[in-house]
Parts: sequence; structure tokens; C-alpha cells
Amino acid sequence: MQIKFDCQRRAILLCLIMLYALAGIVSQDHFSGLFHNTASWMGLVYQNMWENILKCRLTLDEPFTTGEAIVINGKHYLYYMPFPALIRGIQGIFGLSGSPLLSQTLGVMLFAFSSSAFYLKLLKLLESKIPQSVMLSSIVLLVVCTPALSMLVHTSYYWEAIIWAGAMLMTACYLSFSLLIRVGILKILIFDLVCGLTLFTRPPEAFSVAVLFFLTLFVLGVSRRAGRYDAVYLAADNRIKIHLGISVLIFTVFLALLGGMNYAKWGNPFQFAPMDKNIQYMDNGGERAAHFLKYGPLRPDRIPQTVSYYFLPSSDNFQKEPPFIKAGKHNYFNGFTDSFDVYNEQTLPIPVVFPLIFVMAVFGMFKFVHDSVSRSEKQRIVFLWPSVIAGAVCTLCILMIITRAIRYRGDILPLISLFYIYGMVGLQSLICVPKSNSRAGTSARNFPVISLMIIFGLISLYFMVQSIHLERLVRQ
Repeated sequence: MQIKFDCQRRAILLCLIMLYALAGIVSQDHFSGLFHNTASWMGLVYQNMWENILKCRLTLDEPFTTGEAIVINGKHYLYYMPFPALIRGIQGIFGLSGSPLLSQTLGVMLFAFSSSAFYLKLLKLLESKIPQSVMLSSIVLLVVCTPALSMLVHTSYYWEAIIWAGAMLMTACYLSFSLLIRVGILKILIFDLVCGLTLFTRPPEAFSVAVLFFLTLFVLGVSRRAGRYDAVYLAADNRIKIHLGISVLIFTVFLALLGGMNYAKWGNPFQFAPMDKNIQYMDNGGERAAHFLKYGPLRPDRIPQTVSYYFLPSSDNFQKEPPFIKAGKHNYFNGFTDSFDVYNEQTLPIPVVFPLIFVMAVFGMFKFVHDSVSRSEKQRIVFLWPSVIAGAVCTLCILMIITRAIRYRGDILPLISLFYIYGMVGLQSLICVPKSNSRAGTSARNFPVISLMIIFGLISLYFMVQSIHLERLVRQ
């Protein structure tokens, strides 16, 4: 398939600009907040973290650890990881290191860009004959109506960390997929860098990206032996081995840095967050700390309740009046286990926040499983498996975690987006009129498909914007 990359790249750029403007409209500080530093301490945590990193310190100043500090040997630490602080450092070059909204918006844009790039790579892999007009409409839909837009709820370090973690994992998945389609030394180095940086976003994404990295190299090795790469690389077998060896070495350096940071903060290279030492957990006689030590951060018996919390809407999530949705309290498996922390937010399941995207993702999941066992497709689908497994690992971590919170759906978005994109490509291949010599004729015959995509996008935007409003009400 010949793809007009110039046209599509321009479309992605234009859509990113539209998304940037849309983010300013739906954000709580409106568009002007993107270019102004905040006065809220919750929005300045990562700025303070960056300033301390420049001084070779991992501690935070006490005003910025209010309520969330982990105190060890009299020093105040924050359990959140430093990648968003790096973003604030880059923003500081332009005098905007104190703008959490700008940081969060850039994270949403990166997620949207990776999704649209993934879509184009998938079309190339499957040799789809989807016409150009439908491709461009899909790019608009994937960028402007990205599910990550629903994460612009609150300008705080909680949401900022999750937005960047999901965006970096989605970017790493795209780079893995692109690398497996066609290997190259520059691609390997960029993939190493993104995977290494993702280690410093959030623990679920750190575990997931490590799985993604090693699975990608494994598939690379298997594919090379099977002779599925171009002759240039097959003729340079030793060079491939050197490239993969360098790749492992670079990622090992990032792992060592992560272990060193954890050891310097907690005294254990494998410890990410000793929540039993959190001052919030130590209140009221340390009941929450004792509960954490008893049950641990991850347990599989929490999965039924978290599946219900994130994926199963109930009647109290709907109402007859606009906006037709609301935050609820019902859980179908309530009381299944007592291992959860006492902190528990109201429910706003993913199918309520973006129902059509979720339905498409479910369709994509079933189609992916079907194609994985199909003789005609499974040779190509194998390049998607590392990304899907990484997204599944991240989702599984959230389903087993001790705390339930609406914002944690951001950690599930990479897996949902992968299946959503796969379902979109599969459905378009079924219902679109293939490309013909007459460009105008092809566009006219696919007008119903494009119209449905516009309606799809408008409905998705409506529910995402309404969910942002509802989630702000939950926090008042």
C-alpha cells in the first residue's frame, strides 16, 4: 500500500493543534492556564522535585509534601517518580516550569500522536486498502477525540504522573511495533531511550515497559531467525547481534539508575513506595499502615471488585436528565475482600466515560484473538503481541492494587487504545469501499462511513467532557 505520508503528517500536526486548543477549553483553568504558572502547591510539586534533583537531592521541601510525605531518617520524600519533574525542567527553559496544565496537555498530545502513528503502522502491516479520506478522518478521530483527553480533570501531581505514564507506555508500544515491522539502529536507540525513561513514570508502567522491552527483543530474535526481515539486515547478522547487545546494555543502565534511586530513597532497590511510612497512613494510630503491611500493595483477590469498579456500570451511574451520566457508589462484588485501603472514590466506569470507544475496543479485542489463531494473519499479528501483553500487565497491576480511584483508569488506557485502534482498522476494512482510480468516487461512496465517524467522535467528546465535570464535582 502506498501511503501519502506528507498528507497524513500534516493532518496529525493540524489535529494536535486542535487538541491543544480543545484541552485549553475543557481544562479547569481554561486556555490561559496553559501559559501561566500556578500558585497551588499541588501543581508545584514536580517543579520543586526538579529543583532538588539539580542539587543532587531526592528529597522535597516540606511545604510540597503536605499529607503525602514519607519520612525516613527525618527527611521528607514523595513516592511519586521523577519523570514529570524532567518535563517541568524542559518547560523551565521557556519560563513555564510551574504550569502543571501545560505538562498534562503535552502528555495528552503525546498519547494522541502515538495512537495515530500506531494506526498508520497497523494499516501498513495489514496492507489495508482503506481510502485516503477514511484514513484522514480516522486521524482526526484518534487525535482530537483521544480518550486521554478525559484525564484533564485536575492540575495536581496525581493526575500529571498518570497522564505521562500512560503516554510514555503508549509511545513505547508504538516504537516496539514500528521496530518489529522494520528494524533499524536508530529505531532501537529511540526505543531504548523511551523504555528507559518510562521506568521513571509509575511502578505499573515500569513493570510493563520492562516486559515490553524484553518481549520486543525476543520477537526480534525469533523473526530474524525466521528470515522475515529485509536482506540488508539478514546479510548483517553480526551487526544485529551487536545492536541488540547495545540495546540491552542501555536498558540495563536505566534499570541500574532506577534501582539506585530506590535504594537511595528507601534503602531497597526493589522498593517503589513504602506506604506504611506515609504520614497519612500513620494517622489514627497507624491503622492504614498496619492494613498495608498485612495485605500488601497487590493481591489477585481484589480483581472482581476492581473489574466492577472500572468496567461495570450500574443503574446509579445514569440519570434521565442531561448529561445522563453521574458518579455512583454501587459495586457488584462489594465485600468480596477486605484487603482494600479505606480510601475509596465514587465509581465512574470506563464504559460510562467513553462508551463508543470502549465498545470498539471490545470488538478489537475479540478480533485480535481471532486473528491471532488465524493462519493467514497470525504471522503478522505476532508483532503486536509485545504491546498487548505490556498493556495487559499494566492493567492487571491496577486491578490488583490496594486503592481504587477514578484517575487510575489512565493506566488502563494504553490497552484500551490498542484494542480500539485494532477494532477501528478491522471494522473499516469490512465496511469501507476499497480505493479506486477515481478519488472522488471513492470518497463519495465512503461518505456514510466518514459521517458515522464524525458522529462517533462528537458523542465520545460529549461524554468525556461531561465526565471531566463530574469528576471535579467528586473532588469538591
